[in-house]
Amino acid sequence: MISQYNSETISRNMKRCSVERFRKDEHDDCYMDETQAIYHERLKKLRKNDLLKLYRERYHESHECPEKIEKIREFILEPHQAASVETIETLQEIIKTAIDERLIQEFLTKNPFLVARCIHPAHHGKVCIPKPNFGRELQPDYLIAGLDSSGFSWFGVEFENPKYKMFTKSGEETKELKHAIRQVQAWRSWLNDNIAYAQNTLGFLHIDSNLPCIIIIGRRENEVLDETTLIKRRRDIKNNDKYGLLLHHYEWLIDVQPTMIKVTD
Repeated sequence: MISQYNSETISRNMKRCSVERFRKDEHDDCYMDETQAIYHERLKKLRKNDLLKLYRERYHESHECPEKIEKIREFILEPHQAASVETIETLQEIIKTAIDERLIQEFLTKNPFLVARCIHPAHHGKVCIPKPNFGRELQPDYLIAGLDSSGFSWFGVEFENPKYKMFTKSGEETKELKHAIRQVQAWRSWLNDNIAYAQNTLGFLHIDSNLPCIIIIGRRENEVLDETTLIKRRRDIKNNDKYGLLLHHYEWLIDVQPTMIKVTD
């Protein structure tokens, strides 16, 4: 029971039992694989339940219906996740060789904590929702949120082709970047018209039409502008969008990742 034991204690006890059982039958590889799989799955559920409990408490404090949180339960991330060296190397290779954004997104959807690193640390956890439906036609690539004492802070994320550029030689926005910006504007317009549905039916609590967004497009080596001009033009885009619009290249996904050494039992 979560109320009796914390995740750390259960994790330690389950791992000890797994090791002891393995020592009794070192040649039973199938059993070991099954035990480890069960251990990791139970630990994941415990951590997620801990977060869900915390979320409920936060919404009791703010007098909102905690049942709404169940709608986004499957998208709650384990806290304090960091990428292994192998994961970062795999992401780097996919970005380097990808002909479009689809393979990158497939990998990120399997490792959603990599996307969640796009936003500032949240004291009480994060949520990452791939391909949420904004009506029948609109679908951000990701909707991510951080939870702190004031509630959820939502961000929309749009991925464009890693072979695209942000700006032309004259410093104008490329047609691909203009398309991405129009997508962001369409999300905000839909939220403005359907805010009650988004918050209550979809479970995007605290979201509003002033949605800050991140566009990830192209690679640094593809750009034709010098670095100083590129930084200035990206800042111009940010400053001209009153709700917050950040432009980043795909390499930024690597830059924001803390790494850890993978430990194998």
